[in-house]
Amino acid sequence: MTRETDVAVSLGRRVAPADASCFVSIHCNGHSTAGANGTEGLYFALGHAQSKELSNSIQTRLIASLGRRDRGLKLRTVQVLRQATVPATLVELAFITNPAEEVLLKSADGQERAARAIADGIAAFLGVRLRAENTQPAREAPQAQTASRQTHIVVAGDTLWRLSHRYGVSAAQIRQWNGLQHDIIRVGQVLIVS
Repeated sequence: MTRETDVAVSLGRRVAPADASCFVSIHCNGHSTAGANGTEGLYFALGHAQSKELSNSIQTRLIASLGRRDRGLKLRTVQVLRQATVPATLVELAFITNPAEEVLLKSADGQERAARAIADGIAAFLGVRLRAENTQPAREAPQAQTASRQTHIVVAGDTLWRLSHRYGVSAAQIRQWNGLQHDIIRVGQVLIVS
């Protein structure tokens, strides 16, 4: 995290060496035309070899969560991406100059969905599991059991019932493994399914 208050931080200081696994710069896009819309991810081709993979992981989840037009991944040479020494991406959530997207960006729900999608994208890229939202931390299984666990990224149309049949386990087991208190799952959520 480069700041805790609403102050300007120089571009060079934003990517100063830190103990980080990746660098994600989060922005709202803007355009002179109010109709411009959508979500896009930027990466630097000559930067870290895995930057495009990080960008794609986040972009996929943002599109699913926010439901905005996918503007794709774009090669850019912006300073924060050029200077990063770890996989890096710049995320353009939506257009603040588009009235409909401005409403989404200002809403607590839109901000929460965007934040969760970004966190899910980073977690998937790093190969870690996030704790399910609004739950107690899941109990860790013994190391031997954890290594054999399979995960599933929730897509539109998935339900616990469908996942239980697909993976040959009960919905109750999926709830337990993921610390879920209910049957509600979200697009982009990463679930342990075996």
